[in-house]
Amino acid sequence: MATVEIEDGQLALLQRAYGLLDKLYTHPEHGMDVKKILKKMDPTARIPEIDAAAPHVAKIEALEKKLGDLESNLTKGYEDYQRGQDWAKAREEFGLTDEGLTAAQKIAEEQKLTPRAASALAVHDAPKPVEPSGFSPQGWDLFGTAGGTADEQADMKALLEDPDQWFDRTAGKMFSDAKRAGRLPVGFAA
Repeated sequence: MATVEIEDGQLALLQRAYGLLDKLYTHPEHGMDVKKILKKMDPTARIPEIDAAAPHVAKIEALEKKLGDLESNLTKGYEDYQRGQDWAKAREEFGLTDEGLTAAQKIAEEQKLTPRAASALAVHDAPKPVEPSGFSPQGWDLFGTAGGTADEQADMKALLEDPDQWFDRTAGKMFSDAKRAGRLPVGFAA
């Protein structure tokens, strides 16, 4: 091997660079990552740990891909099966015909609903007419001014014309009646 003369500063720099590379390359936690990066940068580089494991790594990656595909297919198959079961239950519960099932599936797709909710909408989308309650007013006299005695009509007229005066008169009458009967509310003097 030929010897080359270099300056002391360059030698020190090369020694530090070699030490750093050696630390990175042999680091227990990050060493393999550094080796993988070196292999990506230069695929012809000889790194025994990676070169020896390459065929096994390729097989493991192929198996992982197959397992991932199998898992996704099984998940999709289970979801399809479950969806079919949900539609069958909804069809039975709501008594859907083929047309009703098609309409419910269309509603479910458009509105992102469960099969049961979409079936309920398909069956109950036309509301039943509202039944009359049986109550019917006898007239349009909401305040009762048309009927009653003359005193009641005068009292209602006074209420509508001046509510404050009507309240003062009615409250005073109520308290005087209660005082005569001896039924004043608690806290009121007799």
